[in-house]
Amino acid sequence: MNVRHLRLMGDLGQMVPLPYDMAETATLHRCMDRSNVVINMIGNMHQTRNYTFDDTHVKVTHRIAKAAAEAGNVDRFIHVSAHGADLNSPSEFLRSKAKGEEVVRDFFPDAIIFRPTQMFGHEDKFLNRYAYFMNLAAGVPLVDAEQKVQPVFVQDVAQAIVNSIAYSDAPGKVYTLGGPKQYTYTELLEMISSETVRPDMFPIPLPHPVARVLGQIAEKALPIKWRLLSADLADQMLCDLTVRERDNGFAELQVPMTTLESEINNLMILHSGDRVPYRFETKHGTKGAIAPR
Repeated sequence: MNVRHLRLMGDLGQMVPLPYDMAETATLHRCMDRSNVVINMIGNMHQTRNYTFDDTHVKVTHRIAKAAAEAGNVDRFIHVSAHGADLNSPSEFLRSKAKGEEVVRDFFPDAIIFRPTQMFGHEDKFLNRYAYFMNLAAGVPLVDAEQKVQPVFVQDVAQAIVNSIAYSDAPGKVYTLGGPKQYTYTELLEMISSETVRPDMFPIPLPHPVARVLGQIAEKALPIKWRLLSADLADQMLCDLTVRERDNGFAELQVPMTTLESEINNLMILHSGDRVPYRFETKHGTKGAIAPR
């Protein structure tokens, strides 16, 4: 994995990428032997030949938490899970996330657990996934076009994690993080199609059994970056993944929430291509103007 670009995110010496191998416990110990805070954000949205959901969210989490406990110098363990994590969920992804939380508690009873909703940001696997698909086809398959989602800005989640490190009441808590607004999938796709100048986009409603079958085919036939659907993503469509205002952890951690509307222009410009001038005309009613890049 190329991590050299991450060095620019801090002053000289602040960002020190360390190679590790989940099969080699010694490499995990090396990563943690000078750390008093460990943040586990490892996860996968799609199962692969090498790593199932259980491998990534349970077994790998177990190795990390165990290594952190054995290090003896880790004061705070922060684990990023997912909103909807439940042992009884119809989604295998969400069941594995719930198991991972239990594993963390076995080693760190006072661990801080975050459960964000779908995150958006540069290079995300949420909005970009739909935008990529719209550049290939006008019709976008949806299991439930009226299901509500509450996407959260990735930088808000990052700030909440940072704030929890210094917050004395945070240890032992579970923070659910959702964005300031809820949208149906239809509304979300309309926003994306507007920003990418795809007025011909239309949702294709799919019954859940059909979506699961198509998802299974996609898992076997398509590389991960091209998969708009999988069997488990179809199962997640059956879950309520919105957050009640009183349950949103941003208020306690004093993090102002960023709206999708304020960021989607910057996020989607990559997918507009030579249609950017037309997007500018549509928004501002200016003929022949070239939108600033």
